[in-house]
Order: sequence, then C-alpha cells, then structure tokens
Amino acid sequence: MVAYRLHCDPLYNEAIQRVHSGEIGDSRLFTASFTMQVRPGNVRTKAEVGGGSLHDLGIYRINAARAVFGSEPLEIRALAVARHDARSRHVDETTSAIMRFPEDRLATFSRSLGAVSTSWFEIVGSTGKLCLDAAFNETGEMELTIKRGGRTNRKQRHITD
Repeated sequence: MVAYRLHCDPLYNEAIQRVHSGEIGDSRLFTASFTMQVRPGNVRTKAEVGGGSLHDLGIYRINAARAVFGSEPLEIRALAVARHDARSRHVDETTSAIMRFPEDRLATFSRSLGAVSTSWFEIVGSTGKLCLDAAFNETGEMELTIKRGGRTNRKQRHITD
C-alpha cells in the first residue's frame, strides 16, 4: 500500500466518487500537471535519495489516474529532460507521460521542478468534465469544478497544514 495523504482528503475523494458515480458519463481522459520551482540543494534535486520530477512526485498523478479509472495502466510511455542548471544537473527536471488503461482510456501528465507552480487534474467524460484545482497541494484552496449540460458547479475546501 502507498502511504498517500490524498486518500484521506475529503474533496479529492469526492471528486473520484463523482467520476465513479457517472456524473460526467463514461470517463475517457485524465490530464494532470504538477510543477514547481525548486531551490538549489532541495532533496528533489538529489538522485541518490530518489529525486527527480518523476521519482519524487510522479506518484501523485499516477495514483490519481489509477483511482479515477479504477484499474492499472496497461502501457506507459514517457519523456524526460534535464536542464543544464545547477538544480537539475543529476535528475530529470521535467517528465511527461501517457498511460493507456483498460477500455482505451488515456491518462497524460507532466511534472517539472523548474516551472511555475501548477497542481491540478481534469477528467473528461462522455457527458461532462471534472477539474480539481490545487489537487496535489498540501495547503491552500482546493477547488472542484464540474461542467455538464451547460451548467457549472463549484465546491472549495481550504487545506490547512
């Protein structure tokens, strides 16, 4: 089992449950981004302790896609790049991946240690879409947005540490 704090987050769990209930129809696509600017010397920049954009925080998007689709990926393809600055000389700075799940559902995500902060996922279904903003953050405002049939519903939760 993965010790994954978002398994205990009420709004994260509500988002997954609403997808499973069919609220946006048949889930087809999962897209996510989790990026940040790390400081030089940050543990995420140290290969010897599992740093890098995929190894350090890739699990968040992979786990979310698995939860949304309720299954394991059948195929994964990824590209990673390292920049030539001091922060990411020994690790991948940015990684993007695509995963194919059963029933030809696709998940794509990007992760970077050298880009402006983002933290969200979106699920596109056959009749609507769901977005969870600040999905992977530890603090701040998390917002769930569901769009279906010309209507938009929003729900927010303040995340405290």
